Amino acid sequence: MADDNSLELEQDLIFHRREWRIQSVAWVVWGAVILAALVGLVGPGPLSGRTVSSADGRLGVEYDRFLHHHHPESLWITMKPDVGEDLLRLHLSRSLLEDIKIDQIEPDPESEELDSQGTTYVFRCQRGEPAVKAVFHLEFEAIGSGSGEVKLGGSDPVVLKYFVYP
Repeated sequence: MADDNSLELEQDLIFHRREWRIQSVAWVVWGAVILAALVGLVGPGPLSGRTVSSADGRLGVEYDRFLHHHHPESLWITMKPDVGEDLLRLHLSRSLLEDIKIDQIEPDPESEELDSQGTTYVFRCQRGEPAVKAVFHLEFEAIGSGSGEVKLGGSDPVVLKYFVYP
């Protein structure tokens, strides 16, 4: 005999199990996205920041590898002059310049020289100065993975590798 106070509810166990699986997968995906953001895979963070140096140690470039399209970014460049050198010639490759828009350079370079391979920025340094630091404030125009070179005078170039999110 049925109890008059009880409700008859239909249970679809297959549906409920499928829903639980989908929720579990969604939680894992959200957790992975949050973890990626915290470690710097989608913007600034410990895995995003990178410093590269030339073989002779005269050039160092600090930058973020994971960037966002049209978001302000910076390249921090350290240049060490040779003894008696008062002008430093910093060359940015054409492949890098095609991906970026430079908003400002600090300090202002003495001059800029364009050629088919890229642009050379000339910075003045005081004799005996151990290093000159320059900051390139820029935005990335391209989306996806890219790379470019930065070179100081006769040194070997350093390669910058980056990924730009939409």
